[in-house]
Amino acid sequence: LVIYSASGENGYIALTEDGFGEPTTIPLAEAFGTFFTASERGGSLPSDTLDLFGAGREGGTLRYARVRLR
Repeated sequence: LVIYSASGENGYIALTEDGFGEPTTIPLAEAFGTFFTASERGGSLPSDTLDLFGAGREGGTLRYARVRLR
């Protein structure tokens, strides 16, 4: 799974054996510009949820979002 921030929105693209899946927009009230995710590579267990933590538009504001992937 590739998580991205582009053109004022966040989204993801699934990686399959056949290549890349279709881009899917994550419907957030305010998109993240810079963010961190919890991943297996970082030691988190596999999950069907995506945790995003990052900076908000206003300086000094941190935001969190949990997204269920289906």
